[in-house]
Amino acid sequence: YAAKGEAASAKPDVPEAKLVKAVTVKPAPQADSRLAIGEIRPQRESDLGFRLSGKLVQRMAAVGQMVRKGEVLARIEDQDYRNRLRSAEADVAAAQAVLVEARAAEARLGALLAKGFTTRANYDATLKNLRSAQ
Repeated sequence: YAAKGEAASAKPDVPEAKLVKAVTVKPAPQADSRLAIGEIRPQRESDLGFRLSGKLVQRMAAVGQMVRKGEVLARIEDQDYRNRLRSAEADVAAAQAVLVEARAAEARLGALLAKGFTTRANYDATLKNLRSAQ
């Protein structure tokens, strides 16, 4: 079908070929994705008991290290215990001051009672305070 002087040898419109990369599909190893619920435990456990509780601030023995009886293995934070000790010492000092005052009051009222300047009830109340302070 040549029309209007076109050559019969003309090529028809053909789309241009595009390059495509081809890859061969092969089975690939899959990562192990099993899920399990469990509990992690140490290989060896030691049930230890302590007389004091507190935050561990220093560990002197390494895991698996041999230790001797009486050897210090760890130190705990002792600030709470130091504070309690100071408070107890202050309580003792206050109680001693009350005792000194009660002894002085008993001696004073004992002398006044002997001279007849105070009542037996006042002396008995002072004696009761002294016994309470002791």
